Amino acid sequence: MIQTGSWAMNPDTRRLSWSPEMYPINGFDPSEGQPTYPMVMERIHPEDRADIDTRIQRAVREGSGFEGEYRIVMPEGGMKRLRYLGHPLAPAPGKPKEYVGTTVDVTSEETAQGRVSALLDEMRALVAWMMLAVYRAEELARTQHVSDASQSLITPREREVVRLIAEANTSKQIASRMGIGVKTVESHRTNIMRKLQLHSATELVRYAIRNGIAQV
Repeated sequence: MIQTGSWAMNPDTRRLSWSPEMYPINGFDPSEGQPTYPMVMERIHPEDRADIDTRIQRAVREGSGFEGEYRIVMPEGGMKRLRYLGHPLAPAPGKPKEYVGTTVDVTSEETAQGRVSALLDEMRALVAWMMLAVYRAEELARTQHVSDASQSLITPREREVVRLIAEANTSKQIASRMGIGVKTVESHRTNIMRKLQLHSATELVRYAIRNGIAQV
């Protein structure tokens, strides 16, 4: 079973904040409290520590995102392979104040490259949603004089698809919740992007927040 967790990190203090899913992914007991950055690094395979630490340091220095894979050695033995993706909040000149991201356990997916690629797309969409959620008040404030004309371009059914996509649901999850096929969901997504002249998941999430379709 694929496990996905989300996290936040202060780049100055390296203080971490994890979603509940991150604990089992990394082999920590949530009853023992939030692990520290050194504790997490200690669990990473010795051959992978330098690489991930270098990626993070370079990203913080440049104010850019980072992503990659690493192995962790579980306390009870065995090894996992994790895929991570992080992005700075409020990208701007200077040092970012916080990073948010996702981590996916791809141990059982190493031979299924197509599925891993799909997971990466979902991770990027989730990070985009997390970033926009932090700034929802600013986005909503800007929409007080925005016309509702664009919403008339999409049907109520498509509006529901937009909401579910913006709330970080996968195509399979949307199909299950709406009682339709995955191909139908993808068809709706294509039509929505064309009608609204959007070109990425980030733009779609921003549109949903701006027009009060998604609650974040």
